[in-house]
Amino acid sequence: MLEMGAHRWAIRVASWLLLATIAWLVWPVNLGGCTSVIIVNGESMLPTLHPGDLAVARCGAPKVGDVIIYRPFEGNPVTIIHRLDGGDGETGWTARGDNNTFDDPFNFTDKNVVGVMVASIPKAGFFLSFLTSPLLWLTLALAAIGVFLWPVPEDNNNERVEANDAQEDERDSADSPAHQAT
Repeated sequence: MLEMGAHRWAIRVASWLLLATIAWLVWPVNLGGCTSVIIVNGESMLPTLHPGDLAVARCGAPKVGDVIIYRPFEGNPVTIIHRLDGGDGETGWTARGDNNTFDDPFNFTDKNVVGVMVASIPKAGFFLSFLTSPLLWLTLALAAIGVFLWPVPEDNNNERVEANDAQEDERDSADSPAHQAT
């Protein structure tokens, strides 16, 4: 019996450790974590990344050749995902899309780098952008309101039961000896 309790305890501890590890890996930057996710929406990174791909980046020290997500302007939420092709984090990086013939016009340092790409999920961005679409949520909200406000028809079942009872009463009275005597 003690082994069963220890076994359950070990499974519970392992589950919590797995959950904590997953949370640590996917905790977003805007909540103090180290993971950024971006939906690719241009063709500048073809053939590496396609429009609609979901790029996952983690914080870390970028180096030339890494695909990074960066904000060219401090305080501006605009992000760019391109490959570092020169420079350094102190004096300034140069970046370029794999499909571009020119470097980005921005001089940026490590403080502008949001993360280094560690994975991409093809076409997952289309699904994610659909789920975050205000039009989808407005449609769902209106449908829910419609379901709750739609008039419910009255139950006609009671009327049918009463009609059936009346018909049976008529048959019973027709079969009754008093009715047959007349």
